[in-house]
Amino acid sequence: LKEYTFALKYYTNETQSPDLIEMVISCLHLAGNELVEMDRGNESQLYFLAFLRVFQTKEGFLDKPFHAQCATLAGYSFANQHYIFRSLGKIMAFERGNLDGAIQCYERCLELDEDLTLDQSLVATLAGLYQSKALAVDIKNQDFCERQMNLALNLFQKLLQKTAELIPFVECSFGSLLLKLERYHEAVEHFENVIQRADNSAMLGCTDVAKPLLDVYLRREIEASGSITIPLTVHAFYELILTYMKLNEVGKSQEVALRLENYVKRNFQCTPKTSLALSIVGYANKLVGNKEKAAEIFVSLLEINPGHLPVTEVLESLHL
Repeated sequence: LKEYTFALKYYTNETQSPDLIEMVISCLHLAGNELVEMDRGNESQLYFLAFLRVFQTKEGFLDKPFHAQCATLAGYSFANQHYIFRSLGKIMAFERGNLDGAIQCYERCLELDEDLTLDQSLVATLAGLYQSKALAVDIKNQDFCERQMNLALNLFQKLLQKTAELIPFVECSFGSLLLKLERYHEAVEHFENVIQRADNSAMLGCTDVAKPLLDVYLRREIEASGSITIPLTVHAFYELILTYMKLNEVGKSQEVALRLENYVKRNFQCTPKTSLALSIVGYANKLVGNKEKAAEIFVSLLEINPGHLPVTEVLESLHL
């Protein structure tokens, strides 16, 4: 592994030599495999992502249909194909915005890990893609939407048959699905579990692919920035507020909004890089009817991040 890494230091992206490109592909492939064989599969992603990107430079690999990508990868030996398809799925979903291509990759990953022991989070990721497809591709076709939502639900049910404990990211995703399925009381339980269990450093990354899963305010944040990163606990608080609003329990929504505000004050210093957490506190207060509090937060945000369009628009909509 050290030798492969050392060799890769001599490669520059500007170099177009076919021989050097082949050497880089070989080193990245072998380094990723070494990590998998050492039971460090999660670390292999860095190498396999680079492996796939160099293949794109060489032959437009990422532009090809899934069956052609599989044929190309079949020419290489992998210690466990799960990890190369997981990396390909990540690129197709979050860099290329190719929903169908990403779904095919992650479905292959789960075929290669029937016991769901390698990466529980893939269940949540694939379930999210099914939901995005249901809500974005053909929302007028109710049968299609229902099929996609059932695919997502079946994934979580299969996982729950294998393990009694979901990691916080997966449990939050499950709660969000239950919210969309109008199973509100179950969703509340899962969001509260996440709030109690999640590490403050746990983050949720969202790109265009995730927009159909989010409310209007967070969609605007993605449109303004291209992608957003939300502290997982903050997201769970926000989803819990949305759930209580669906239950018409405004008082409980307001209590959760206050808990969210206190949590953000305790754990985050407000800077341009971390201002989204405070923005979500503002959006939450607007949702529960605390318009003056929301306006106060939005004004303070614009002092930190002047001209930020999503915050500017929602502040103007308050008409205070």
